[in-house]
Parts: sequence; C-alpha cells; structure tokens
Amino acid sequence: MSDPIGARVAAIEVRLARLETLLDAAPHRGSPMPCRVITATVAAAHGVTLEELTGEGRRDATVRHLAMLLCRRLTGASYQQIGRAFRRDHSSVIYGLRSAEARVHAEPAFAADLARLEARCRLALTAPEPLAQGASTCA
Repeated sequence: MSDPIGARVAAIEVRLARLETLLDAAPHRGSPMPCRVITATVAAAHGVTLEELTGEGRRDATVRHLAMLLCRRLTGASYQQIGRAFRRDHSSVIYGLRSAEARVHAEPAFAADLARLEARCRLALTAPEPLAQGASTCA
C-alpha cells in the first residue's frame, strides 16, 4: 500500500525542481539544476523522498545509483558534480555508476526501469509543467 502523503510530497518535490530549473537563467551541462530535476523525478517514481535518496543510509542505494546514472547520461555531469548532488565523494559515484551499468546489462527489468525513467527525466528537463488553473506565478 502506498503512502498518499509521501506521494504528494514527492510530486511537490518534482514540481519544485522543475520550477528551479526554469529560474536558472543559463543552464549548462553538468549544472546542479538538471540533477535536482532528475533526482526528484527518480525519487517520486520510486516512492522515496529526496532526503532518503541523498541521505547517508544504504537502504535506497539501488535507486540512488539509478539516479546517478541518469545524471551522468543526461547532463554529462562530472563525478564530483554528481557527488555533490548526492552528498557523496567521487569514488562513491564511480562505484554507483558501475553498479547501475552492471545491473542494466544483467537485469532486463532494471534496464526497462532505466529507460522509463530516462524518458520521464527528459520530459521533465525540457517541458515545464503548466500552471494549475488559478495558480499564480508569484510567490
């Protein structure tokens, strides 16, 4: 059974990441903004919070490795930049990327999840979410 509040929080985090991306006047490859969009999208898809995804625990390591791989593939971010986004050092990022790549080749379900999330992330990075009816652009 899914947590309705957790799902709503995850959806809000995705929207916030999209808004932050729109506010970034000069996005570039390796920018932390796209990594935030990717991490928010992956977290929402897997039912975890950004804190759980980037925190110290190992419980969500597989999801974190998946998000790291997407950050590398979609943004071209360096190991150090990805490490900063996930509060890890570059060697942990290298391990996570190798682990995720190995699973992509060994597990069709993992590869399918990666492909599905990559499509979602590409959409989130390129298509800003329309404002809800009655919503204001001002805070």
